[in-house]
Amino acid sequence: MKSRKVYYKPLSKPLPEAERGFETPIPSQGIKEAQAEILRSVFVIDPNKKLRLTFTYPPSTGCNFDELLRVIDSLQLTDNYSVATPADWKDGQDVVIIPSLKDPEVLKEKFPKGYEEVKPYLRLTPQPNK
Repeated sequence: MKSRKVYYKPLSKPLPEAERGFETPIPSQGIKEAQAEILRSVFVIDPNKKLRLTFTYPPSTGCNFDELLRVIDSLQLTDNYSVATPADWKDGQDVVIIPSLKDPEVLKEKFPKGYEEVKPYLRLTPQPNK
């Protein structure tokens, strides 16, 4: 696969050209089709061109960039280590070891900082890349 640089500018306000390219009208009660609202969506696509995340916001709701960055951090972490991130996880906090890892030797090798077994299927460990 050929490596390419991607240049983009995040849109803080809808531009007419962008809206025309990604129109997703919502039929609103009492509003003519020409005045239909435009949804704002964020797509996270990984280097293998796999869609990993879609956030869709109505026009009245702002985009949460902290949440978007948190999800990207989580995706990158879980792609490289045998872990999952719990709800409200933030970079640097403990993560969950995936339940399919059961061999004590493999656990010792992958998680040298150790782990806490809360339940047999719920084992917390310090974030491996920190």
